[in-house]
Amino acid sequence: MPQPRKPTLVLERTGTFKEKPDRHRVDPETAGPLGGPPEDFSKEEREAWDLVVSQAPLDVLTVADRQLVELTARLYHYIKITEIEDIQAAKLQLYNKCLVQMGMTPADRSRVSPKEQQKKSKWSVNG
Repeated sequence: MPQPRKPTLVLERTGTFKEKPDRHRVDPETAGPLGGPPEDFSKEEREAWDLVVSQAPLDVLTVADRQLVELTARLYHYIKITEIEDIQAAKLQLYNKCLVQMGMTPADRSRVSPKEQQKKSKWSVNG
């Protein structure tokens, strides 16, 4: 199995691109900051959205991640309102996968690369 792809920022900081300039890459730009929660969210789902966004690594989430954050917030809300013995294992696994993809576990934080600057707003991850 191949090694997981290292974030561009990690490669830059470790000098990989200086040693091997042919490997230099630029991550694609996104259309902007994450923005606020979806209009159809309930009060509790909005609170879940706020929690997910506030706990995400700084300067990582953008508008390109809205669907992932929405799914994570909905799953978090589902888990919070459901008795532990009634929670479907598949939903817990999906929730964990969402957290991993956003770098929200100790092992995965090093795998996400933050944007150098992100416009500060109420809904941006850096406040």
